[in-house]
Amino acid sequence: MKTVLNIIIRVAIAVVLLYLVIRQIDLDKVLRLVADCNIFFLFAGILTVLTHISLNSYRWYIIVRTLADKIPYNVTFKITYLGTLMNNFMPGSVGGDLARVYWVIKEQAKRIALAGSVIADRILGLATIATLGFIASWWIMFNPEFNWLSIYTCIIFFLFCFVVFVYFNKKIRESFLGNIVKKFIPFKRQFYELDDAFKKLRFSGKQLKFAFSVSLVSQLLLICTLYMSAKALNIKELEFSYLLCVAPIIFLITAVPISIGAVGVQEGIFFYFFGFVGVTQNYAFAMSIIYRIIVIAATIPSVFVLFAPLRKK
Repeated sequence: MKTVLNIIIRVAIAVVLLYLVIRQIDLDKVLRLVADCNIFFLFAGILTVLTHISLNSYRWYIIVRTLADKIPYNVTFKITYLGTLMNNFMPGSVGGDLARVYWVIKEQAKRIALAGSVIADRILGLATIATLGFIASWWIMFNPEFNWLSIYTCIIFFLFCFVVFVYFNKKIRESFLGNIVKKFIPFKRQFYELDDAFKKLRFSGKQLKFAFSVSLVSQLLLICTLYMSAKALNIKELEFSYLLCVAPIIFLITAVPISIGAVGVQEGIFFYFFGFVGVTQNYAFAMSIIYRIIVIAATIPSVFVLFAPLRKK
């Protein structure tokens, strides 16, 4: 009952947010912009998303083999592919993670370690997004119009580094404060099994570095998809360097389960960030539609995964 209620609430939030956004645009003009978009960049974006999904599934494949079991790459690809489609119809962008947890646990025995691989994969993805934003922030740091954005991306990066440092620091974990925190941890057995899995990944060395490198390329491709969405509408104001800075913030905000498929949230963010470089609200909304079309078109074939058994060979 709670699950149904949560879905209803998030659908309602999506409808309200979308209504507020549509009130600020000329819908007829937006639809004309979408209808007249450059098909070349549309198909290029679809191919980019497919490559992004392939690399994401390979990143997870590396982590799974390190933590849990020798699951074939075709299994991790199928689950990741279907999960990416589910992200468009579930709160935030965590629907794909839920799909991965469900299918892997259903098929395999090492449930906690495999669930840990999903969490670790999500964290690694966020880490690479934050890293890309930090690197890109130096390109615009001395631009008085956008130095505020470089500050935001640096804060996100250093905050992430701080959390990771605190979590894995042995002295902090064994300190008085650390022992107090441990007393209030729910599901202690499951937590410590997950903790052991994260420690194993931390000391995996080459595998972790390789997974991080794969993730960097994958996230760059997703930012390229945003750029192609802009090129499809001939939006000249959006430079790739600017997208490198705002994309980490956009991806992080849309990952929060506020509404179904981040409907209304994504459009509002596009209004806010792209407006700083002169992109009108009509073009920002049209770009959001093009981006959704690209992702959904690239992932719709994944529904065939529902009819294909995911068995370990």
